[in-house]
Amino acid sequence: TIGILGELALADGTLSTCMVGTCLSALSWPDSPASSKACNLVELILPRLIEQGSLSPEDANSLMMTVLKAFQDMGHHEANNIALTHLALACYESLRPRFAGVRDVFSQVPNCQPEDLQKFDARIIAGLNPAMKGGDKAKKDMFKKMIASLVGKETAKLHQKEIVIKNLPNHLLPQKVKAKTPSLDEQTRNGEDTGLASLFGQ
Repeated sequence: TIGILGELALADGTLSTCMVGTCLSALSWPDSPASSKACNLVELILPRLIEQGSLSPEDANSLMMTVLKAFQDMGHHEANNIALTHLALACYESLRPRFAGVRDVFSQVPNCQPEDLQKFDARIIAGLNPAMKGGDKAKKDMFKKMIASLVGKETAKLHQKEIVIKNLPNHLLPQKVKAKTPSLDEQTRNGEDTGLASLFGQ
């Protein structure tokens, strides 16, 4: 929750701008814990900004764009991806009823299909009805599909080539045939000297 000092700081135009700008910038800092904490702070601050009427349509679009951009920098970390996804959905649900332009921000996302955006937007609008409950997993899945191309890769995997092992033919090795030692009966029938006489002749 936001304390009294935080409420006073948000009520001051200059301080509010600095605080919000710092929190939004921290979403993309190359520091996983700091980025996760920034997600929590932005989610706390946003409802206050909307209540105060401090956001213009341009501010709303810029805020949504900043959250989406953070996926490029920190989305490859699982914990940050979860935090950013939660924040992005909260931002869209809060901003969309008041600022319809946030929908157009997603049209700038590479490979975001218009039909996917339309379904997502309709699901969000329907979810604002108190009578409609559930569907959080469906919203997350639709959102992840739209921004899949934004999620960056780890530095170690940027130039990694995918290894494909084809079905190789079976390599049959020639079986070794072990020489069979003839039995005593076989040696006797063949007239071979079994060596028994020399054994007992000494």
